[in-house]
Amino acid sequence: NRDVGKGRKGHPWESWWYQWPLDLRGVACWSTPLTYNVSKANSYERHIYFLGNPFVWWVAFLLTCLSVFVLLTPRKPRNSIPRLHWNSFMLLIGYFSGLLPYVAVRRSCFIYHYLIPLHFSCLLSGITLDQLFFRYFINYRVKILVFFVLNLIFIVSFWYFSPLTYGSELSQSEYKSLKWRELWN
Repeated sequence: NRDVGKGRKGHPWESWWYQWPLDLRGVACWSTPLTYNVSKANSYERHIYFLGNPFVWWVAFLLTCLSVFVLLTPRKPRNSIPRLHWNSFMLLIGYFSGLLPYVAVRRSCFIYHYLIPLHFSCLLSGITLDQLFFRYFINYRVKILVFFVLNLIFIVSFWYFSPLTYGSELSQSEYKSLKWRELWN
């Protein structure tokens, strides 16, 4: 671990700070060898894999980037939201203070180091959406629809990836269908 920067090979599950917000790399925590199950008439394997909900992580990162844009754009006095502006600024400080120290780290790091910035990013996402809706005076029903659709996507994504996270029995084809990215090994 301490010798990664000295030419030695790092940990097989390590990841770098720039991979975390987009959930590019997970950590394999446990797996069983391929086993034949007579009742299911096919072979199966079980895995516990630490991987974030991709849609939550991607939307949170997108809205965190958007929040920087929202904070930097000039505001007209009639749409000024000073309290939300201040809250966004404080959450951005929390996000970057949890993420930026890892820029300088050269030893093995793992995706779980991103969990604190992720909390700030998720909180910031709600505020950013609210600021955008308020700024552009989007209809209340549209707001509700957007929040409903986003939450539905998050719930379906959780349900889809939960067998991999909780160690459920998976056939090899089911396991491969959950592996969306090459680095999700």
